[in-house]
Amino acid sequence: METSSSQNPTLLDEYSEPCPKVANHDFIKKIQPFHQDPGYFATITENQFISLYRINKNEERYNLKYIAQKKIGNYIYDIANIPYNCLNIEHQNNLDLIAVTSKNVPIQIYKIRTENENVVFKHATTLSYIKQNSEEYVDFLTTQHNVNTNMLLLGGKNTFIGFDLNKIKLGYRSKKILKKEIISCMAAPSNNPNSIVALGNFDRSIKIMATSSDDIAANLDAHVGGLTCLKFSPVDNNYLVSGGRRDNLVYLWDLRNPSSFVTYYERKGFTNQRLNFDISLDNHLYLGNEDGSVVVYDIKDSTVKSYYQAGKESINNISLQYLHNEKKAFALSSSGARIFSLETKMEIEDDDSDKEENNRGLFIKPQESTITSNNLKLWEAVYPETLPEPTPLALPQPQIQEVQTVQVVQENVTVTTTVEVQETADGGVEKTVVETVEVVETTVVQGNENPENTENAAATSSAIETEN
Repeated sequence: METSSSQNPTLLDEYSEPCPKVANHDFIKKIQPFHQDPGYFATITENQFISLYRINKNEERYNLKYIAQKKIGNYIYDIANIPYNCLNIEHQNNLDLIAVTSKNVPIQIYKIRTENENVVFKHATTLSYIKQNSEEYVDFLTTQHNVNTNMLLLGGKNTFIGFDLNKIKLGYRSKKILKKEIISCMAAPSNNPNSIVALGNFDRSIKIMATSSDDIAANLDAHVGGLTCLKFSPVDNNYLVSGGRRDNLVYLWDLRNPSSFVTYYERKGFTNQRLNFDISLDNHLYLGNEDGSVVVYDIKDSTVKSYYQAGKESINNISLQYLHNEKKAFALSSSGARIFSLETKMEIEDDDSDKEENNRGLFIKPQESTITSNNLKLWEAVYPETLPEPTPLALPQPQIQEVQTVQVVQENVTVTTTVEVQETADGGVEKTVVETVEVVETTVVQGNENPENTENAAATSSAIETEN
């Protein structure tokens, strides 16, 4: 791919290891920006570390500043950022909160405090959800905070729930997740009045759900591998980008017409590892490749805006960061890969892999693996000339396929029955029956009233009202 070098981001700083205190055999799994604290971000690593960084300005140059870290006792699946004013706790000198999902333990929420010029992790609260008919905790592979509803959403094996952080209790549990499903990733649009969330599944499908009603608005299906990353466009929330593992194509969807994808973008991603991507405020899609390169697409016309080398191994994370007060934009990239040697080198699965795929013999998990070329880099990107006002999500209305009307007239009562047949989001058929009853009033000739007829008409009308 050829592109103008002036369009490529400029490298500002890098760490050759995910954290100064982390051993070589580790790599970053996710980069999580802080929404209310510009320039701050957290990372999670394979060896169960949460690390905190800040984009720091040193004279005229920006660099990465390592701040603090915490070792989590169990394997970390995911983290989510929660603005500190969304939880009823003392927030003086606090940065944003971090929710952590780990293996075989409840969800932990930490507050990050500044104490005597040091930054420390402090436990804020615990959220527990136990499997039905069991004493085991549900393992949640993905989590995200919905600012509009102040709900912490969590997805895992046949489970999708939400904790109401106003009351610190379970506020939502979906009944539409099947037993075979494993929710592997999720995304919510920034302008989200309908509480919509996109759920990626290890069965290769995507559900568009309304948490306010637990309705499935649409099902999206195109990927050849389990879903690992979903992002809504910050410019137009009707557009969703999806990527899966062992899949060299990333798809663009328009949720106003979800029957098929709009277009796709090519990448080198035939790996079981998660390759998390991001979308900038000028609607550019940043994709990491397994050969260490990054390709930047214009979402509208699919043209390549930039292509550059960011590492030697898989670029498993790209995250865009903004310092709006200084009108600066940055791209964070992390790389690292686990490889092993049998007869040839092959990449291995994430710990959160789909067991059904393993049973079919597609993936192998050996006893030993080697992690190579881990790093975290800071790149200067292009700050948009104008900040977008996100176009709100407009879900499609169900299409009425057939309307049947039957009208029956009996004496002075007309009953009209209308049956509407429409296709549901999951491909089924839904029938809506609307029955309209009209009473024809009896004409009374002056001077010749018939009390008996009047009484019968009143009785008939009363009976009809009672029936409705």
